Amino acid sequence: MMKIKRIILILALGILLVSAFACVGGPEATPTPTPTPTAGLSIENVEICSDVRGDRDYTIRGNGIFQLGDRVYVYFEVFGFRVQSTDGKYEVWFKVSNVELYDPDDELVLSQADLIDLHSTQLEEVPPYVWAEVHFDIEPGEPAGQYRAEITVEDMISGETASTTGYFTME
Repeated sequence: MMKIKRIILILALGILLVSAFACVGGPEATPTPTPTPTAGLSIENVEICSDVRGDRDYTIRGNGIFQLGDRVYVYFEVFGFRVQSTDGKYEVWFKVSNVELYDPDDELVLSQADLIDLHSTQLEEVPPYVWAEVHFDIEPGEPAGQYRAEITVEDMISGETASTTGYFTME
């Protein structure tokens, strides 16, 4: 039986939420009521990391190799989400709708739905992206080899979904 201690998803919550929306695009970001229609929802800048400290502040594990018991972070950024505008304020709403982890034998060992429901209203500016990270603790004694993490996000305003896959190796 897989002893994955926990899966934790952090999406700029609490104090970081203000930082993610206020500072994500830098001072040159300008509000727009809707994204470019051809842009579409996407997950970009997916990185396998040994730690994540914040927005674009992480340590990439270049070879993607970890020791059993190490914490594995998957950092990613969501772009192209739909924005609603009401009275000069902006609303963003999307979910990390699914995270699945597959072991080296391609067996599904973890599936979590609706981990994050990010619904922000009354925003002064539209962020060009929102960052997120998922991390896994895989205990010693579990199978060594390549693991696959599949992450899906859903834009609750447009109805679009986007998915990404990250790979890492446990030794």
